[in-house]
Amino acid sequence: MASKVFFGILLLVCISSSYVDGSKILMLCPAPSRSHHILCKGVTDTLVDNGHDVTLISAFATNTKKYTDISIPALIESQEKNGPGFHTVNMSQIEMIQLINRWQPMIIDIFYNSPEVKNLLNDKSQKFDLVIFEYFMNEVLIGFGVHYKCPVIALSSVSLMSWLATMTGNPLTIATVPNIFTTYTTNMSLMERVYNTLIAIVQEVMGKLVLAPLQKEKYEMYMPEESKMVPYKDLKKQISMVVVNSHPSVGIARPLLPNTIEIGGYHIAEPAPLPEDLKKVIESAKHGVIYFSMGSNLKSSEMDINMRKSILKALSTFKETVLWKFEEDLPDRPKNVIIRKWMPQSSILAHPNVKLFISHGGLLSCLEATYFGVPLLAIPIFGDQYHNAKTMYEKEQGIMLTFDSITEASLTSSIKETITNPKYTQNAKKYKEIFHDRPMKPRDLLAYYVNHVIRTNGAKYLSPPSLPRCSQLLLDVAVVILTPLVLVMLLFVFVCRKLCCRSKSKQVNKGKKNK
Repeated sequence: MASKVFFGILLLVCISSSYVDGSKILMLCPAPSRSHHILCKGVTDTLVDNGHDVTLISAFATNTKKYTDISIPALIESQEKNGPGFHTVNMSQIEMIQLINRWQPMIIDIFYNSPEVKNLLNDKSQKFDLVIFEYFMNEVLIGFGVHYKCPVIALSSVSLMSWLATMTGNPLTIATVPNIFTTYTTNMSLMERVYNTLIAIVQEVMGKLVLAPLQKEKYEMYMPEESKMVPYKDLKKQISMVVVNSHPSVGIARPLLPNTIEIGGYHIAEPAPLPEDLKKVIESAKHGVIYFSMGSNLKSSEMDINMRKSILKALSTFKETVLWKFEEDLPDRPKNVIIRKWMPQSSILAHPNVKLFISHGGLLSCLEATYFGVPLLAIPIFGDQYHNAKTMYEKEQGIMLTFDSITEASLTSSIKETITNPKYTQNAKKYKEIFHDRPMKPRDLLAYYVNHVIRTNGAKYLSPPSLPRCSQLLLDVAVVILTPLVLVMLLFVFVCRKLCCRSKSKQVNKGKKNK
């Protein structure tokens, strides 16, 4: 009996040693996007459930007592005035990057100039054990870790961006990993690899010549003097870990260092029961349900009126009931189309009567479609949505339809193909099983590594040495190897030319003597 008690106590000690009780964590989420806020809130909820004291600074108020919630509404106004929308649908990859480069400095200025952030930085009594920030070309936020003398974790809300990969020592592997602003997948043709390389070079140059000087300026402008003991050029070394909202079942397989952890799907909680009115609609739909939502940022009501008419005509040809997240009244909608300003997406997708999800191809929508095993018809608008949609299409989990190509005929054909061809449902179920077949749930994995970074004071052993870009690409090694070879070749050419010249000279002299 005594031995059982002893082993029971030992087990409790081992379990408790893997947790860090009551650590103070600062979560920074300045992106004025609902979908980004959902991800940040998912991290915050996970940490609170694991006993941490969390302060979340974001654009949106959550009105909770579970953690300290600081909202900056001015950030939302910036999104409405300058953010992406249906008007950005025809942007090239370079134009997208330029838009983000123009928009991000505005967000940083609004964030740091808010009274809430100023008060926090000036409050000498505030202490934090860890800073987590959502990375989106805003490495100036790493300065909070320097200010509070604590480790920093970067949250990537999209697949690992090249800037963040470079900062943390991860290989880019341009040959097999497409840039997230392209429509390419891992199986790229020669010309696609050429273009992917050019995009990588452009991003690298823009990062050095545009982004870095701007971030340095903001860092020196906004961070308190006592927080600048780390120069901007060494700021990236303060990142202890990157947690990425991705998973190979939804994205692509790529090499990652031990300091980079994929936690895709961590924001998806157990679906809440459906509201009674929606439950009745879904369960009474004899031919199944098509769920249509363009995400939390885009408003379907802002579509061109002719586009809207084409969509409604296409939807009217189906027997399935259509649930469309639409922000205004639609008096001319067909009987099988039901609209709501807001829809409980996870609860809807979890219902077995849902046959198809029409989406903008946002990463959260793709993750949720995979999580619940629902085929996807993706209509990408901006950013990584094209890449996400093409990846789902290549895996035959659904179909991709460009926004400009939407007509009554094209939409009808795409919907019909997705719901009648069994391969899409079969593959959706296949990747659902893969998505769930993990050694740990993504929330548990997130909680473990956060605790581990705190316990080890930064887990620096997981990160490689920081090297200049030329050293990472082995350009310095190439110079060392090639320089002697080039010198030998030049010497060989020089000797050959001398011998040839001497031979010709002898022949000329011999000819003169014969005369």
